[in-house]
Parts: sequence; C-alpha cells; structure tokens
Amino acid sequence: MDVGLVPTTTGNRIFGAMKGVTDGGVYVPHSNRRFPGNFPGEDGGAGEYNADVHRDRIFGVHVDNYINALKKEDADDYKL
Repeated sequence: MDVGLVPTTTGNRIFGAMKGVTDGGVYVPHSNRRFPGNFPGEDGGAGEYNADVHRDRIFGVHVDNYINALKKEDADDYKL
C-alpha cells in the first residue's frame, strides 16, 4: 500500500482505511501492528493486539466518551 506523504504512525487513519478495505474483501498484505489497539511489549518489541480497542475506535466510542465528558463539565451548553 502506497501511503504517499501520510505519516505512518501507529493508529493513523490511513490504517483504518486499510482495515476497511481488507474487511471488504480486498487482499492487502499487512500486519495489525499499526492498528489502534496494538500495545508494544515491555521490551519495545511487538506487543499484544487488542481487537476490542480497535473496534471501539472504528465505532467512535472515544468520541462519545469525549462528548460525555464535555456534557459533565458544562451541561447547560448541551441542553436542547
């Protein structure tokens, strides 16, 4: 996969796009070490992949948590 000038840091959205492509049935050679939810080992090497963390990022749980924190901080701003 050619990412061009996109920085290939762990958790970058380009890897989310690649995950969507592979879930859609297109074969893209890859490993899951750059997906969100991959935590490096204690020695800095390859660690363990947590698919639940990746799924939560895909479904926007982190955004929901942030919005709920903002609502708790100042509920008047979010009243309808």
